Amino acid sequence: MKRQKEDTNYLDGIQGLLKTKDGQQLNLDNIGTTPLAEKVKTKACDLVLKQGLNFIS
Repeated sequence: MKRQKEDTNYLDGIQGLLKTKDGQQLNLDNIGTTPLAEKVKTKACDLVLKQGLNFIS
């Protein structure tokens, strides 16, 4: 098991950098602060949290 400090996906994630399943990267800081952008950020965070729960349950 990788340590969190060594896991590049973890480090990217805490900086708001998400990778899609096809390898593209989305930077949550670059999508702005409009109400729509905030909804996208919330949805992305919810999906990441749900995925994390699948790993620990």
